[in-house]
Amino acid sequence: MGIIEWCKQRLLPGKDWSLDVDLRYLPVARFLDRNLPQGSVLEIGASRTGITPYLPRTIIGCDVSFPPEITPMLVPVVARGTLPFREESFDAVISLDTLEHVPREARQLFIDEMFRVSRRYIVAGFPEGEAAERHDGVMEAYYKRHRVEAHEYFLEHRQFRIPRREEAASYLAEAARKHGRAYNAHRVKNVNVLLRSLFMRTVWSSSPLLQKSYTLLTALSRWDSAFHHGTCYRSIYFVTLD
Repeated sequence: MGIIEWCKQRLLPGKDWSLDVDLRYLPVARFLDRNLPQGSVLEIGASRTGITPYLPRTIIGCDVSFPPEITPMLVPVVARGTLPFREESFDAVISLDTLEHVPREARQLFIDEMFRVSRRYIVAGFPEGEAAERHDGVMEAYYKRHRVEAHEYFLEHRQFRIPRREEAASYLAEAARKHGRAYNAHRVKNVNVLLRSLFMRTVWSSSPLLQKSYTLLTALSRWDSAFHHGTCYRSIYFVTLD
């Protein structure tokens, strides 16, 4: 057994090993553990696992398609646009790093649907603002130097544009108005852009040793709150519906 594999088993056995994914999901998992220890959760843009590695309960996951191997705790539902659920079907509806991949003209509907099918909580997280846009430009250039082709998500970020804070606030207010819901929204910053630049360079490096070291950096997710200061890449909106 190599040193990397030994450390992985000792530090965080059974993990999928992505610091960036940990840093966006851990605050949401803590919020749901604290405010919704039991109850139904829908995740929009869940892909293969969604929040299930961090919130050990059955989750309904919506996405436009799913990869072949899906975690057993995720119940996949293929959907695009209007969600195939009745009003207030879930106690909480969450979505992380998905809104920026939605065309601008469809983003209001995306947030509207989160309000429509949620009874109590909405959590929406995404790269936000000019700092995130500049960070994407730097990281896309780095990725191209080491991987030749541009990553698909960079292309969509540029095509659809990173949401701005005032844009997000407008979506929430309009969705609440349409559905006659009072709400309270608390915005938190997520992942300092300089720290993210450092650790994403390891996983996207052309050096196999640096790529492997990224798995060890994931152990830092135990202290994830230390990453969420200063100028951050992502914002997470925790919305309570009245």
